[in-house]
Amino acid sequence: MLTDITTVLLVALLGVLSGYPYTLHVKGSIILRLGLSFLIGSGLTTWLFFILHIHADLPLTLQFALLSYCLVWLIGYMTKTVRPPHSFDKTSDSVLVYIPILITVLAFTIGSYLPLTAWDSIALYDFRAHAIAITHSLTDMTKSTYDMSYPLNISLLHSFVYMLGGNSAQGLHALFFGSLLAVVYERLREWTNPRWAIIGTILVATSSELFDHATFAYTNLPYTAYLIAGLLYLLSPARRELIIGALLIGLSSWTRSAEPFWLLAWALLLYQSLSLKDMKAFLLGSLVLYGIRYGWTGYYNSVVSALIGTVPSLTSGLSIASISSLFTKIPDYYWYLRLNVIDPYRGYWLLPLPMIFIWLKHRSPRLLLFTLLILSTLGMVISGVMLMSLYVASWADIGTSARRMVLFIIPLSVIGATYAGYIMSSTNAKKYD
Repeated sequence: MLTDITTVLLVALLGVLSGYPYTLHVKGSIILRLGLSFLIGSGLTTWLFFILHIHADLPLTLQFALLSYCLVWLIGYMTKTVRPPHSFDKTSDSVLVYIPILITVLAFTIGSYLPLTAWDSIALYDFRAHAIAITHSLTDMTKSTYDMSYPLNISLLHSFVYMLGGNSAQGLHALFFGSLLAVVYERLREWTNPRWAIIGTILVATSSELFDHATFAYTNLPYTAYLIAGLLYLLSPARRELIIGALLIGLSSWTRSAEPFWLLAWALLLYQSLSLKDMKAFLLGSLVLYGIRYGWTGYYNSVVSALIGTVPSLTSGLSIASISSLFTKIPDYYWYLRLNVIDPYRGYWLLPLPMIFIWLKHRSPRLLLFTLLILSTLGMVISGVMLMSLYVASWADIGTSARRMVLFIIPLSVIGATYAGYIMSSTNAKKYD
């Protein structure tokens, strides 16, 4: 166990070091530097490692993994701002700030101690990591659509641990949890004050669903960390924040590419760029987001095409008859969504209601965007389930997948509600929009 912890922390340290130059584009304390650096450094390194392998035919070895870390750091250093924005001098005088840290340490200890038991971890994410660490190639995995069904971000990160001699990389997922909490705290602190920031962060940290995911090796929590961190920066109307947000959203697609929620982020990027009258931010952000996403989806489509022929589009099977058949399944959709999407997160889905009332009184643009993001997410889930039922005969039997897919609604709703609470209690809230 000690060896596993050492190797996991070493991989995390490499991610923090390589991602640090990118965090100089935004302000924040050491807490943000650690969390945001880990997210960006780890995600960009695995992506560059993958790109170098498929385009330059470099083997997936430890030496080239270390080279990828160095290249990510170098790119970040070359693009860092000459005059970095002012950073917070300290975090908070409240001892409550240690609660999320202790929760992260607890999740890390549990994840490092427990063996991998979740099925997709054993059969897919971690299996691919061991295969990469042994063969230094993707050749064996490209023979099966199942093995290539998700992006390689987490599998490659796990493989770094195994190349360094570790036996379990599960503890990394608690570090994604801690990184998410760091970004949540810093964004709320920027928009509100230290007291409200720590309240919101503790509410996210004490979610049993999120904590549970922090102790086993699925990709849903890393995806949530990237997506929420990206959305929080896209909710700040400044070019630096928008580019960092787009980068994080791109890395969310490098973690789970089938989810459509990156489209919400792209729409938010467009809106903020138009509000700023800064189309350069939109073009740069779109290039970063789509470039990272296409780095995987282009490769995935080529692999699947080689295995099964032309990859069908989501709209290829749509017709008047198929759309009409959706109405006969409305009772099935209702129960599927209620049991797997609504009921598990009922309290979080209800939070937009008081948020709307608070917005009607205070007219906060950022609060309106939070509310629209939550409601749009629900709309996309409903539409996605209906569309999936046209293509997947067993759609009604995979409810737990839908439940994990919307895991990010917990932090999104809690952060939005915390911000709404601050606005309601403060007479100076408008200056933070």
